[in-house]
Amino acid sequence: MTLTIELPDHVQQRLSERALRDGKSVELVVSELIQKEVAPDMGRTYAEIMAPFSQEFAESGMTEAELDDLIKQARSESWELRHGTQP
Repeated sequence: MTLTIELPDHVQQRLSERALRDGKSVELVVSELIQKEVAPDMGRTYAEIMAPFSQEFAESGMTEAELDDLIKQARSESWELRHGTQP
């Protein structure tokens, strides 16, 4: 897709400075900024996406076995809510 947009001079200046600093074209910098805003999880690794959960888990003091039990319990409760008693 090709877009033409009008930007204030100070924004154009900042984009030019960033492009020069990063060794990229202004067009590429703008494209990356838009993609990052519209689809923030695209291009991120699984570890990057899961980092907040991993940090919270580490800070909780919960063991992996306790987490496994918690997930099993939640899955069982979810099943029962949707289907009645579990087979």
